[in-house]
Amino acid sequence: MERQGRIRGMIATMGRVSSRELASRFCVSEDTIRRDLRALNRTGAVLKVYGGAVRAGTADPPSFLPRRAAGGALVDVTLRLIGPSQSILPG
Repeated sequence: MERQGRIRGMIATMGRVSSRELASRFCVSEDTIRRDLRALNRTGAVLKVYGGAVRAGTADPPSFLPRRAAGGALVDVTLRLIGPSQSILPG
């Protein structure tokens, strides 16, 4: 699909894009963009993250990792439960 190819190119150039930004640029709904990003994620072309996508293999580590010492036991337990390519989304 042409749109998915253009999305892949934008992510390769910019490193990170938001679903909202893509929806506005391509004049489609955010749901359509999320479906495109899921399809690209399945092929390994991009890494789908909350709110958009990043270049595959270059996702920034979660921002809480440098503050691990301040987080205490809860952070230690959480880090043991998640893998390096997993994310935690607040509920």
